[in-house]
Amino acid sequence: NPFNVAIAPELRNAFFAVKKTNGDPKTYYTRNGQISYKLENPNDPNSQTVLHVGGHRLMNAIGESIPIDPSLGPINITPIGTLQQADIDIGEIPIFRMNESPNPTIQTASPLTALIQKGDSLYEIPSKMEELFNPLRIEVGQAGVNHLLHQGSLEGTNVNVMSEYMDMINTTRASEANFSSMRTQGETLTKLFQIVRG
Repeated sequence: NPFNVAIAPELRNAFFAVKKTNGDPKTYYTRNGQISYKLENPNDPNSQTVLHVGGHRLMNAIGESIPIDPSLGPINITPIGTLQQADIDIGEIPIFRMNESPNPTIQTASPLTALIQKGDSLYEIPSKMEELFNPLRIEVGQAGVNHLLHQGSLEGTNVNVMSEYMDMINTTRASEANFSSMRTQGETLTKLFQIVRG
């Protein structure tokens, strides 16, 4: 689907910045690259059409919505994040990495497991740990980054359902065997104590 875009897989600590359409002023982060065009304000038919990812308003580098003119035809997204319509550059999709330091030359990843999952593929920076989360824009050409995005694909889960299911069955069987072994050992010890008591 040309309306999908995936963050380059080698950029594991990378996110789109979005805002919800319900007026919530907070910035959230997602890796869901399902692109759509929608009104900036769904309650105002005269509001501008803007780019959405995963159903949420996609933010540009300064935290504003990215306007799109549907009459210009489909969008093209280059590997470095440039947005084009009718072969004209109309903006860009920034990708942010979570950095512990506000200094971009010190690249230490934030503790991503501390991000708060808000459902719908959204993550929120925990308020008590804001000093450890400095969303910095990833620039092509720095730190060996030569591309950001892949248009026409979505990031998938790294879980193989059948493999995980088989592992679960094997673990269950091993647990049952261990439990059976412990029960047999317990019965043997009980008989031994009975013999010793006479």
